[in-house]
Amino acid sequence: MNIINEQAKKGYRLHTISTASAGSSGLMGGDRIQATMVFEKAKEK
Repeated sequence: MNIINEQAKKGYRLHTISTASAGSSGLMGGDRIQATMVFEKAKEK
């Protein structure tokens, strides 16, 4: 949530967000979640 607030202070708004998850069989194992956020410059009034 911090990232969204920081971008809003710079004049951007969250346009799209998507998440994907995948299992991992690596050294530490566990599930991994990746979030992708797309911001756009808010139009000035």
